Amino acid sequence: MVMEPENKSEENLENENPTVNTVDEQDVVSVEPGLNLVEEDEEENSPDSPSIDIVLEDPELVELRKENQELTSRLRAVSAAYKNQQDDIAATRKRLERQAVLKEEIRRGEVVSSLFEPLENLRRSKDSMEKSGVESGHLEGLAMVATQFMQAFEGLGMEEVPGKGSKFDPNLHEALSLMPVMDPALDQVVIEVFSTGYRLGTRLIRPARVIIGHFEAAEE
Repeated sequence: MVMEPENKSEENLENENPTVNTVDEQDVVSVEPGLNLVEEDEEENSPDSPSIDIVLEDPELVELRKENQELTSRLRAVSAAYKNQQDDIAATRKRLERQAVLKEEIRRGEVVSSLFEPLENLRRSKDSMEKSGVESGHLEGLAMVATQFMQAFEGLGMEEVPGKGSKFDPNLHEALSLMPVMDPALDQVVIEVFSTGYRLGTRLIRPARVIIGHFEAAEE
């Protein structure tokens, strides 16, 4: 039997058909999912899409910032308390100074008051001696002593109260009588001083004994 033609046809068939490689199922990738993945990657890498950066603060830095705020609050509270304390000290110092000045004024007023009456007696004696015709040499000595007393009192702060021409003040003046006046501007005004008044600060040593004007409108 002759079989060569069949073998030849088989070889020809092998030469005519190319070799087909088998593909493992694991290496096959579906087209549709591939397209979706490419689109997602393009969207993520797009320059127009906003980027969100998440920065976590250091816990130690957060704790330090909290301590700084607490210390700042405490410092402000201490500063306010210190200022209030200084204000209280200043107010107390001023109050003590005023009290010291008032106390000193009262003390000087008491000294002047205790010596003022003897001075007045000295003046009365001098006036009486003048009326009696005593020699001027003796009177000059008494006058000099009286002047020295007044200078010492003035050095302590004593001064005369307002006299003639001043408005009548019952706290400073003792009205002896009223004098009728024609000018309404002289109503309740000191017209004449009978004896001078003195004061030391707010303390009245002696009121001035005065005559004050009194105006009455004419009846129509």
